[in-house]
Amino acid sequence: MLSADEYDEERRDYMRDLESFTMPSAEAMDRQPELKWHMRAYIIDFLLKAHFESSLLPETLYLAVNIMDRYTSLCVVPKRHCRLLACTSLWIAAKFEDGLDRIMIDELLHAANNEFEKRALSQMEYHILSVLQWRVDHPTAVAWLHILSNGARGEDPRRVQDVSHFIMAVTLYTREFLNFPPSTIALAAVTLARHICGMPRRLWQQTDECLEVIHYLDARLKQCNGLSKALVNAYSGKMYSAASKVVLDFYSGGGRFYRPPFPIPLKIQRRTAGLLTGVALREGVSINFYESSDTE
Repeated sequence: MLSADEYDEERRDYMRDLESFTMPSAEAMDRQPELKWHMRAYIIDFLLKAHFESSLLPETLYLAVNIMDRYTSLCVVPKRHCRLLACTSLWIAAKFEDGLDRIMIDELLHAANNEFEKRALSQMEYHILSVLQWRVDHPTAVAWLHILSNGARGEDPRRVQDVSHFIMAVTLYTREFLNFPPSTIALAAVTLARHICGMPRRLWQQTDECLEVIHYLDARLKQCNGLSKALVNAYSGKMYSAASKVVLDFYSGGGRFYRPPFPIPLKIQRRTAGLLTGVALREGVSINFYESSDTE
């Protein structure tokens, strides 16, 4: 029988393998003849609003975006079908994550101002699933955040988790985040959230890829006025610990994320890529990790 640590490691290995097979391609999406990247913000805002109004699970939004992006990576999508694709992706994701009874077709049709009929939604569902070869499961950034925030060193405070959720939602809007796996997005979000909330940084988790995502986030978040108003409003309430206000106050006050003052040993980076927070390396070498505050 597997121990709890062995089970967790096996689960993470499975999730890493699965995420590599269910990633969209930004380069393929570049070739869409009618869809342009500036249109993406409107589609994500639409999905975000429909998702919140239907009180769906956080995972559902990210799975819906993944389904939509994977389909767009493989098929030409006319501009007039954007909302049909978005609605159908959310419908499929809601069935998978929440159960069929959690979201009704009528709600989606209303959200889309009745641009299409129920039959069009059903036909689009079948076409999407056929193109994706009926593979819907995808380890979302939310799933990875649950692992990172509830590791061997205890659970991150609620405020850190809520700020992480807001930061992850920011990555849904623009192209530069699309080719990073959800595990890296979640790691970057929780690393940046801990920094914003004044908590010690886990230097052994800060891989080069994680720091690259944070670099993009820093550049985007310091332009506070450039963020989606729908996104900021969605995460401004008590349910999410006013996460958007926490982040915007940090950046409007001149706050920034600083890289570690020294290189991270390669072995630790490799181990971190597996998102393990223990002390035993696969090679049998033990390293006593520690938490460090910013030095700058």
